[in-house]
Amino acid sequence: MNMRRKLKHFIYSILNPTFSWNPKEGLNSLKRKMNLYFYLHKNLRDKYKAELQFIHEKSSHNILSYIFPYPFISDFSMENTQIFKDEHRGLFYVVHKDKRLYLKRDIDTEDKVRVAYYCALIEQHKESPHCYLNESYYIDGGVVLDVGSAEGLLGLMHIEKIEKLYLFEVQKEWIEALQATFDPWKDKVVIVNKYVSDINDDDCVTLDTMIKDEIIELIKIDVEGAELKIFAGATDTLNKTRKLCVCTYHKNGDEDILKNYLEKRGFSTSFSNNVTLFVLSKLCPPYFRKCLIRAEKW
Repeated sequence: MNMRRKLKHFIYSILNPTFSWNPKEGLNSLKRKMNLYFYLHKNLRDKYKAELQFIHEKSSHNILSYIFPYPFISDFSMENTQIFKDEHRGLFYVVHKDKRLYLKRDIDTEDKVRVAYYCALIEQHKESPHCYLNESYYIDGGVVLDVGSAEGLLGLMHIEKIEKLYLFEVQKEWIEALQATFDPWKDKVVIVNKYVSDINDDDCVTLDTMIKDEIIELIKIDVEGAELKIFAGATDTLNKTRKLCVCTYHKNGDEDILKNYLEKRGFSTSFSNNVTLFVLSKLCPPYFRKCLIRAEKW
């Protein structure tokens, strides 16, 4: 090992504990730590070259330019969003592909609506690492479970194809909006205002309790790091499930943990394209995370 490499490894060994980052430190602190870390790790610097270049040259005060450090975030404009108010319900909504998408009651100004809808569109852009489906991984009828549905955009986009849709959303503020959005299809939509977990009580429900004899086309899960608890309460349900889309970015190491779990259950797995820099949580080197795992069997 030459002297320069020895010096790099010595510096890294001293500074290693300081490379972890907390959102309270601010994005400038994150940039400084990333600069030093990737200087010391050329192979990783090359791996994330495009993302690092985008962050340094293109990122702005728009936090999504850090979370999704790719040019596609400019494909949508918040200013072009048409916003409507349902005076009877007292809720704002937008029209997404000829369907009303309602927003929860505390999204109570047009500016808030624009931001919320923009974020939802960016997440599901075809180049986004957060995009659940693609041309080869899609909903083809059947029963769909959306765990952590929020505004319910995924279900709304495919509602004509879906035979039955379960929407699990723990935030009570979203339930009213979901009921309004899916009112035209209420005969085939079930909205559940509980945590999906490994127990059944007043606040929680397991998927095995909810799903009995149905074969599941797709389960989508976005629950801020509680995925393994959901799986623990879904042993039978997973045996009847063809596809899953599971978020892996909420905690360090989740991508490997969830990949190993699903493969042991007989699923073939693949990750969505690109990565995320999830600046809403604590980060450890190399900072970037895989955003979404897709799993399939049969």
